[in-house]
Amino acid sequence: MKRILFIALLMSLGRLAAQQSGYQDAAGNSSIYFLAGSANMTFNVSSSKFDVGLLRMPDGQSQNFDWHERGIYGIHFSGKPSTDLTNQIFQSSSSPASIGGGGVLGFHRWWAPLGKEQTTNTVFTDDWFLVNINYSKSTFATVPASSTSSTTQHFNGFSIMPTYNFTLQGNGLMTMIFGASAGVSRVNNADQLKKVSIDTTVSQSGSVSIVQSKDAYLGTYAESYNLPVYSDFVFLPAKCEWLSLDVFERSNAMKTDGYAEGGFGVFVAQPKKPTKVLGGISVGWKDGERTIGIVGGWSF
Repeated sequence: MKRILFIALLMSLGRLAAQQSGYQDAAGNSSIYFLAGSANMTFNVSSSKFDVGLLRMPDGQSQNFDWHERGIYGIHFSGKPSTDLTNQIFQSSSSPASIGGGGVLGFHRWWAPLGKEQTTNTVFTDDWFLVNINYSKSTFATVPASSTSSTTQHFNGFSIMPTYNFTLQGNGLMTMIFGASAGVSRVNNADQLKKVSIDTTVSQSGSVSIVQSKDAYLGTYAESYNLPVYSDFVFLPAKCEWLSLDVFERSNAMKTDGYAEGGFGVFVAQPKKPTKVLGGISVGWKDGERTIGIVGGWSF
């Protein structure tokens, strides 16, 4: 019942206002940011993470650069509950609860021609550039394998991701959306540690012991800086525009924690509104290991 109420709460938050698309992998990452609709909400079942926000996106038809005519800006909030659906459903590693937020700043139609300059033969139809800044905070306990005591960790993570998106028309047969994003982020390895429970005896009377339990992460804890690189290639067939296919790549350019992941996802959108994604499923292979992502949401 608590889980149902929590999901209902997330759906209600969507009425308030995220610029991040529904094209997410199992970790909730994407390189495509939609311009249709001023607000949306996403919930990534695989990572147990929700994101709600508000994005202002003008049509960008001005010949001159003007923030009122071409400027993109928005805010969003994200969180991850303490109950980890990733571990319960997919039997994979779990990560600590967190809360965060951020903002986006950019501009519409960097190189793409204006609407009045386009014809039926125009292939390069739209583009936008933005910088997405995120901050997250979490508090959790870790236990080194050789220790019997826990340490409280206060982690402040962030990411700065410049992103470029553009769209192409393929002879009326399909629309293609391309995204590329690269930047810097501060992360920890808690999701690679084993989640355990620590019992502390509060009092004892005869054979009766009163204990206090708390979650912790067993292993060698570390924090690091990453250089993430993401890309997405989305195909939307003209005769079935509510359905889309996303072929994606994710990697980290840092040698200390480098990885490479590739995969694809199938997503559904509102009828005749292909960029308003309702949800979908993706399958990836991260350094040879399979990942499964499930995401749902709503766009307004």
